[in-house]
Amino acid sequence: MKIRALFACAVFAAGILVASAASAAVVNSWQYSYHIGFTDWEMSGRNGNVGYWGRQKIDGERAYTDLSWGSWEKRSSIKLTSYTWGNVDTDGDAAYATTMTHTNMPVTTDTLTSGRVKAELALWALDPYYGEKKALTTFLEFDFYETPNNGGLTSDVFILTNPGVTTEGFEYDGEWYTLDFSSSYGIIPDSYVEALKLDKSITYYGWLTPENSKTSVDSYFSISHRQQPTPAPEPATLGLMGMGILALGVYSRMKKKNA
Repeated sequence: MKIRALFACAVFAAGILVASAASAAVVNSWQYSYHIGFTDWEMSGRNGNVGYWGRQKIDGERAYTDLSWGSWEKRSSIKLTSYTWGNVDTDGDAAYATTMTHTNMPVTTDTLTSGRVKAELALWALDPYYGEKKALTTFLEFDFYETPNNGGLTSDVFILTNPGVTTEGFEYDGEWYTLDFSSSYGIIPDSYVEALKLDKSITYYGWLTPENSKTSVDSYFSISHRQQPTPAPEPATLGLMGMGILALGVYSRMKKKNA
């Protein structure tokens, strides 16, 4: 009777583990919303005539969609498209997140040198439907270089200082996914790296925006499912399973003796 009881417990414990693993399902389709805004910026001096508007709250923090600087006659500016929404499929095509529009005018006053952008992506599982929101918040930081308007390199340069945050993993209902924004930016050419006197041993990522023009850069993201190692069972479960295996061995030997 004791052996049968142990065997039953082992089978029950194994059943719990299998049921737990089977309860998680890969989400095939998501609904999303995306908020983005400037939370901080630096100017080269006090005479940049900086302006900011498009106030909003992102995860409880004040942020702005628009920055401008320079002379009042011809101002440079950056505009971020915030609060976009739509659907995206796991392991499918990339979905639209935002547009950054840089109006690049010659600047004779102090200029923007760096900025900090906060972004929040909210996800709702559609297939299968769960209803629970998953909110992912991150900060994207950049350095901005106002290049001299002479010679062949006249485009202004945005360089991401933390590009690693554009590819992150997250967990949802026991399954793991990779969120990837990395297709939204490119490698800064060596000619600009040298002109800006940056470390040539480093690869820089960001955007170039031509002078006297308005440049729009669209950002997209994708979600892919990734495998995770099966979590190790709790020590008590391991012990119970071990006892069950031992009981099976004893029961098998007893059957052979009785045969």
